[in-house]
Amino acid sequence: MATLLRNWGNQVRGLPEFIRHAASKLTDWARDIKRDVATLWIAARDKRTPWPVKLVAGFVVAYAPSPVDLIPDFIPLVGYLDDLIILPLGLWLAIRMMPEHLMSEFRCAAIEMAPRPKSLAGLIFIGAVWMIGAAILFRWLDQRFAIRPARSFGV
Repeated sequence: MATLLRNWGNQVRGLPEFIRHAASKLTDWARDIKRDVATLWIAARDKRTPWPVKLVAGFVVAYAPSPVDLIPDFIPLVGYLDDLIILPLGLWLAIRMMPEHLMSEFRCAAIEMAPRPKSLAGLIFIGAVWMIGAAILFRWLDQRFAIRPARSFGV
C-alpha cells in the first residue's frame, strides 16, 4: 500500500499543492501502518505482552501481510474496505490495549527491522476462512439450484 501511494504521489507533481500535500500525508499514514504492523508482530511473539493484546495483535499481523483478503480487492468499492477499515481498527485496538512501555520498546525494534514479516500462519488462516466460506456457498448453491437427473424406469 505504501508503494502504491508513493508512486501515486510521484505522479501528482503537476497538480496543485493541496493534492501533493494530501498524497504526502497518505504516504506517511501508510508508512506508519506498516511500522505498526511490524510492531505488533514483535509484540505478538513477546512473552511480556498480555494475552488479550496477543490475540488482537496476532489477528492483525496474520491479516495484514496476507495476500488473501476477507473481501477480494477486485470487487468494486467494497474490495478495499477491509484494507481501509479492518486493518486500521485492529491496529488502533491493539495499540490502545498495549502497555505504553512495551509499545515504545517494540516500536523501536520495528524501526530497526527493515523487511516486512512474512506470516505463513496468516496465509493459512485467511485461506481457511475462504475455503470454509466457499464450501458453505457451494453447498447452499447445490441445494438451492441443483439440477438432478430424471429417474428412468424400465430399461
